Amino acid sequence: MSHVSSGTFMVFAVACTLSYFWSTYFVPETANVSLEEIDAVFSSSAGREDAQMKQRIEEELGLRSLVRELGVN
Repeated sequence: MSHVSSGTFMVFAVACTLSYFWSTYFVPETANVSLEEIDAVFSSSAGREDAQMKQRIEEELGLRSLVRELGVN
């Protein structure tokens, strides 16, 4: 029974070690990077689509004209 628990530990330790090296050397750093830059790294358009949706919602609610009227930049 004691060899079963040590085997489980070894499998977990190897998996964690491999995960560490994989994430260190193959996953790009994303700290202090804007969503648009991350989209470019991963060839995605999610950030651009979100920005367009936000702009459309702001226009539908009249927030853009309200901000222009108040003179807030």
